Amino acid sequence: MLSPKIRSKVYSLWTKFWSSGMTNPLTSIEQITYLIFLKQLEILDAERIENGLHSIYSSRDFGNEKCKLPHHGDDNYDKDNEICHGHASCKWSVIKEKGSPIHLRDIVFPWLRELDTTLKKLSGESDELLSTTRYMEDAFFQLPKEKERTLQAAIKTIDELFQDVGSRSANADLMGDIFEHMLERIQSSGQNGQFRTPRHIIRFLINLLKPELGSKILDPAVGTAGFLVNSIQYLREQLTPPEQIVYEWNGTPHRLKNPTQEEIQQYFTGQNFVGYDMDRTMVRIGWMNLILHGVENPKIERRDALSQSLPDEESISYDYILANPPYSGSIDKGDIHRNRFPPNPKNKRITGTDDIEPITDKTELLFIWLILDLLKVGGKAAVIVPEGLLFGSSLAHKALRKELLLEHKMHAVISLPGGVFEPYSGVKTSIIYFEKCEPRTNKTDAPNSEKVWFYEITADGYTLDKKRTEQPNSDNDIWDAQYKYDNETSNPKTYYQPEISPARWRVVDDKVVELFPHLAEREGEILGIDERFPTENNGEPLPANPEEAKVIITKKGTSQLKQMYHDFVGQARADAEEANANKTEKADKRRVVKKAFDEKLKELIRVIKEQREKILEEAYNREGGFGRQAFKISQDEADSYILDLIKKWTSAIVNDESLTGIGGSDTENDWQTEVMDLLKIFAQLDGYDVMLKSSPPLPQEELLETRKGWYAPVRVWVEQEAWENEDGSIKGSHDANGKVRPEYITAQFDEDKEELNTDALDIDCIEANDFNISAGRYKPFELEIDDIEPPAEIIKAIQGLEKEILVGLDSLLTMVQEN
Repeated sequence: MLSPKIRSKVYSLWTKFWSSGMTNPLTSIEQITYLIFLKQLEILDAERIENGLHSIYSSRDFGNEKCKLPHHGDDNYDKDNEICHGHASCKWSVIKEKGSPIHLRDIVFPWLRELDTTLKKLSGESDELLSTTRYMEDAFFQLPKEKERTLQAAIKTIDELFQDVGSRSANADLMGDIFEHMLERIQSSGQNGQFRTPRHIIRFLINLLKPELGSKILDPAVGTAGFLVNSIQYLREQLTPPEQIVYEWNGTPHRLKNPTQEEIQQYFTGQNFVGYDMDRTMVRIGWMNLILHGVENPKIERRDALSQSLPDEESISYDYILANPPYSGSIDKGDIHRNRFPPNPKNKRITGTDDIEPITDKTELLFIWLILDLLKVGGKAAVIVPEGLLFGSSLAHKALRKELLLEHKMHAVISLPGGVFEPYSGVKTSIIYFEKCEPRTNKTDAPNSEKVWFYEITADGYTLDKKRTEQPNSDNDIWDAQYKYDNETSNPKTYYQPEISPARWRVVDDKVVELFPHLAEREGEILGIDERFPTENNGEPLPANPEEAKVIITKKGTSQLKQMYHDFVGQARADAEEANANKTEKADKRRVVKKAFDEKLKELIRVIKEQREKILEEAYNREGGFGRQAFKISQDEADSYILDLIKKWTSAIVNDESLTGIGGSDTENDWQTEVMDLLKIFAQLDGYDVMLKSSPPLPQEELLETRKGWYAPVRVWVEQEAWENEDGSIKGSHDANGKVRPEYITAQFDEDKEELNTDALDIDCIEANDFNISAGRYKPFELEIDDIEPPAEIIKAIQGLEKEILVGLDSLLTMVQEN
């Protein structure tokens, strides 16, 4: 989770582009991606020069071939002799200095679009940078020329937010988090029906698959690369000691180990994280997202994965596939790859060709067949699909489900609530998790899927309206579903939830180290209150819970503030006594004495205000500013104290009474230092609040009223004792051990239709229900035992229900006959 300060900067950056007329968030994030890349290029170029390679900003005169690109005056271009001396004005350091939209549009971006060609001329096809520059061959800068001040402000913000891009520093996680936060502003990617999948849903799919280090992972509808980015995080978790990892309430991992260079080369190369997308903008954004998450040379390709443009060699290539492909779309059957999808069983041909058309043109179905083709045998996939795919009655729907259940292993079908994709879409979806198998050798063999696990998620930790507000302390079925899938023996009516606890984090930056020098060795880390101050609570750490820490800090700070006021009034005594001596009337004495105290107190309050602005964090968008809040509480209490104290001193001086017992000190104090020390107490509370998952899912005391997860068998034979084979030598569908006879299975198989006689199957098994795999279809019926009616009343109710059913069937029969 990012601090309010950083989130405020991101919001400010979006606002700058929005106010400049870029109302499409995709356009804005694309322009930001260009600027981040230009910043990264200058850092990468320095590394190239160190390694003895030509600078990418060097001359583009290659032999007799002259540079045709536009040049800035600072490039020292020799117009008379048409000699290019380089393109130094395209460096980020120069772009920052100029801050001109015209300079970017007319000088930098033409050079950027030709960088791919430049590298080939300089270093040949082997240049490593080629794999990234190809994403810029059609890049254009779109900020209007009159928006120079807007650009300068945007460049400054980008330079601050992505200060370490390209340097492979420890802050790579922070930059990745910032970019992901930017992507939250994308509400729709427009033409192709894509939208951003919630990250906690993505993590759930990945935790089902549990990908292994070194495996090849694909998202064939990659979008902003959320599935690939979170797969990287999951794999980094495997390299990190478990006790080091901290999880947010929604499962976001923190403090993951930075891979070594050897581990990067082994596990985190671009070849291991592959994505396809039809939209050029999405490809660029997804590519940058992977770069900022530590992947070198990401393989994000612009292509229609369903078409013939996807090479044949991609088949049987991937260990894991994760996807949220577009729904309810269709594709021209002439564009569909000829070999990856089943043919239409009616042998219809594609117009103008001799090819048999594919079984369907529906993208949600084709993507599942594509995934089966691209997976290695034993490879696994978790895919979000529209609900209709689970029970649709078309030939293609049934054929797909039949293949998944009979020829492969369908591990799980998990229903998602209807609002999980708000505000983008209210479509009802489910997750299907399956594994590719070798096809069965015989159509009568038992299905490769023996049973399927179903689960109905009704709450995911967020409200299901368009706001999708976080609800960390509410029920979250994702934790329960994950636990029950991983632990098949768990009690189905026990509900499993982790403990969620509050914490307050703060980045140990230069300011924090200046205030608290003992944290110098932990600069750059994000630490909780208890970690920052391990001995501030009578030798013990301050509590991690911010409210508990606030009680301790406020009490300590109030006591010290009162003491400071106490001492300060004592120092003001001399001025008060002098003022008193210059007056004879009691009323005048009281007035001037009080004024003397007040004037001195104003000086102290001024010092406090000045130091407060330097030491205590302000609130950003109404978040944060916790030190100031606690200090205000202490001030309110101490103000009453000081007013009472001044009143007593004033009375004693005016009435020439003893000052013994009233308090005060006439010792000179360094108020600047004392105020700083006081405010540092309250600064311990500064930071930003997070909710953390502080335990694995634990069984809750209250049981569920109805189970949320259950299994359903794929194929169950009903015993038929009267059955016998043709010559009567074998009787009964099952043997003495209760196992179905192979001969019986063969007899129930229709060779022409290549399917079984479903009358021989148990009506509750999946195969007997047209391979319907909607979760609710197989939910166990659980009779409520409370308030049971007398048996006679139950029978009467059933009879009434029977009559209604018969009437309904008569009406339905009449309609069918008329049609």
